[in-house]
This record gives sequence, structure tokens and C-alpha cells, in this order.
Amino acid sequence: MFAVRVLGQDLLDDDLSLETESTFAARSINIGHTATTDVIEKLEGAKPRGQQTTGRAAFGATFDGTAALGSTGLGNELGHSLPVAHTKDGGQVSWDDREPPPALWCVVAPLLMVDDKGRELKFRQLPERIVSLVPSDTYTLAKLGAGSRLVGRTRYCELPAEELSGAAVVGGTKDADVAAILELKPDLVLVNQEENTLSAAETLRREGVPIFVSFPTKASHSLIQVSRLARLLGDLTNEGKDLVRFAYAADAELQAGWNAARVRVFVPIWMEPLMTIHRDTFISDQLFQLGADNVFADRVRHYPLAADLGKREPQAPGDRDVRYPRVRLEEVVERQPDLVLLPDEPHPFTEDDARRFRELAIPAAPDRVRFCVGKQLMWPGLMALEGAQHLRSMIHGPAN
Repeated sequence: MFAVRVLGQDLLDDDLSLETESTFAARSINIGHTATTDVIEKLEGAKPRGQQTTGRAAFGATFDGTAALGSTGLGNELGHSLPVAHTKDGGQVSWDDREPPPALWCVVAPLLMVDDKGRELKFRQLPERIVSLVPSDTYTLAKLGAGSRLVGRTRYCELPAEELSGAAVVGGTKDADVAAILELKPDLVLVNQEENTLSAAETLRREGVPIFVSFPTKASHSLIQVSRLARLLGDLTNEGKDLVRFAYAADAELQAGWNAARVRVFVPIWMEPLMTIHRDTFISDQLFQLGADNVFADRVRHYPLAADLGKREPQAPGDRDVRYPRVRLEEVVERQPDLVLLPDEPHPFTEDDARRFRELAIPAAPDRVRFCVGKQLMWPGLMALEGAQHLRSMIHGPAN
């Protein structure tokens, strides 16, 4: 016999029992999420004490007489559902008439993940070769300790620079080099619905490459994505685990909202033509959680451009994105923002741009037109969580 333990803790459930020679019943112990039921396999021929089987078992395992299952080494205090297999006899797996150790058995649960398109991905081994076409995901992966498992990135995946030198550049977010990605033989490619092209994603999928699609529209998606990527990596270092704990704490503070006076803010993302954001964007919801109300929250993009500029009647948008409207300076004046935030990307706003806003008849002029770090506002994941307090102080700080 050996005890089945999760991260050093016995997790017992009298409803579970040994079912057959080849399977155990397993249930995700509910730690902040809805419990689910799976069947996990009993794999024969685990290696001797202290060694690992080929590849990384999804949810992790050790072979020293204790099956360490769970969210691949993350503590249950982090809010993950932790699968565990055991019998009704107090958490002990009894082999009865089977060979006892040293011929150990390894219990491994497949990792099932659902992306933002509703597609399921199942991993029996954690991915060893990851290509990220999403700069914010690349940042989070590298900070969590992906190391050599991050084999490909875009030219815009530039942070943290010291961690990315070994990852091949496979084009940009809009012009990814599919052939170069395939040459890397990835186990997983991370894409984003609005940053990357559908054609690249579909080509990779047809070639049999697992694709995970994200589409963050709420501030809460930062923590969701950190959690997802941590599960994909599995064997986190202590520093990586600390970052996940930080993400949970930062998200809790962010979701608590802002109870003091709110600020009406205008955030342009391009200058010529002048473009901004609708409420159904990550940027707008991040601002809302920080105590700022997007003055163009209700403004959708009209097609064609002349309609967006008020020169003709709009056409039906079809399946085109309406969340990034093109607006006129006159509309900015009509909306009367208390604050104008000028991010340094995707358009690098300049002092000349700022001067144009400071000359408008708006409450923000002239002393509350401010530059901000675009990544802190636009990169869901660790970057947005790390930058939240700085942005909040910028939003609610005194005039220049």
C-alpha cells in the first residue's frame, strides 16, 4: 500500500472506491471551483524512487511511495481543483494481490482545459514545446518559469527580455510564419482572437497542432489566464508559485472595486484616425475596476469610416468587430472627460498629440492629460496585475 496524498495533505472522500484493475474513480476536490468527476488511469512500470517517467505527467506525480497529484505543484490555497484518487479505506490505495513496491504504480490524471472559443484540449503530458503568439501570454509564461519550454514567440514578445533569448522569433502577431512554427514541432500554440489571424490559427489546427485561443474582455481574465498558464507549466519554482499567489491577491483587490469618487476617462489607442475603446474590452473593464469610467463605453464602431465620422448612415457591421470606434475630437469634447490617458502602444502618443488634447475644452485640460504604460493597461495576465496599483494612483492622483 501507499498513501495517496495531494501536496502533502490527505484528501479523503468516502464516495470514491477502487473500480477495476485498470482505473480508479477520481474526483476534483473542490477548492474554489465546481467539482468534476473523471476517470484516471493506473499506469504500470513507474520508475524507481525519485525518478520521473518520460515527459511531465499532467497534474504531476512523484514516485517515492506518495502519489503527488494536483494542479501540478500549486498549493490548494490558490483556488485550484485538485484531482485525487483513493479508496474507502481511509485514503489508502491497497494493491491486495498485486505486486507491492518496489514495482510502484503511477496515477496520472489527464489535464483538460477549455479555451475561450469553447474548445477542449486534453493533455496526458504537459506541453514541453510551447509557441506563444500573444505577447502578454509570453510575458506571463516566462515570469512563471517556462524556461526552455517556450520555444517560439513573436517579434512583439519582448518582455522579460532576459528570459526570451532562447525562443525563436516566428514573425509578428498579424503575420505569424506558420512554416517556422511547424518546424519547431510545438505541443501547443497560444493565440489570441483579436491579436492573431484566424487563417494562421486554422492552418496550424489543420496540421494537427493543439491551439489554445484566449479572448479576454474582463479584468478578471488576468487571473484566469495566469491560472491556466500555471497549470500548463506544472512544475513551478517557488518564485513561480509566489507569482500565482500574488495574482490571486492582486485580483481580489482589483475585483473589490473602487468606493471613492470615480473619474471619467478617455483613452485613445490611435491618433490618425483617432480611435478608442468600447465597454466590451479588457481595457475598459480594467479601467472600471480601477475606479475610472470610460466616456466612450457605449460608442460602437460604425462602418464604413465615413459613418464612424458622422458623414453618412452606417451599414450593418456583419461579423466585424465594433469595439474600437473611430471618433472625432468634437465627440471627445462632448463627452467631457476628467482625465485623458495616452498609452505608449499600440500608437506611441507624443507630446504633440498631448498638446492637441490639452487645447480642448474638457475638464482634463490642461493638467490631467497623462502618459501611461500601455502594457499595464492592455496586457492581460501578470503584467496588468503588476501594473494595477500604479495605474490606479495615476487615475486618482492630483493634477500635474
